[in-house]
Amino acid sequence: MPWKTLLHWAGDTTIVDGRVYHLVKHPGDADDKGRPDPAETWYLHDDDGGRPADMRCSFTLGGNLRVARRLAELLLVDQWDRVYGRWAPDGGELWKSPAGEVRPLAELLRGEHRHAPATA
Repeated sequence: MPWKTLLHWAGDTTIVDGRVYHLVKHPGDADDKGRPDPAETWYLHDDDGGRPADMRCSFTLGGNLRVARRLAELLLVDQWDRVYGRWAPDGGELWKSPAGEVRPLAELLRGEHRHAPATA
């Protein structure tokens, strides 16, 4: 089933269960010699009175806004989370549902394995 968003995005901002979240671009990580990566990537932040506050997730959501929105929705609505230290057979990321189900990120981005919001 193709991806169908459950969130309304106003630019880089969305509201989930009365809380405001922002997607914010940050410079990439520095390389082993301390040089910053010129590519900017998206991160998810909680809101602090109309401006981004602490990061909701400490890992990058990539450089593509459309994909970053999907990953933010997986985190906020479907409550999936990234699995660290394990990889899918194709080398991609694995993500885990609140019930403990582990699936390749590629399947989730295609709209497979969606879960209803935990709170309606």
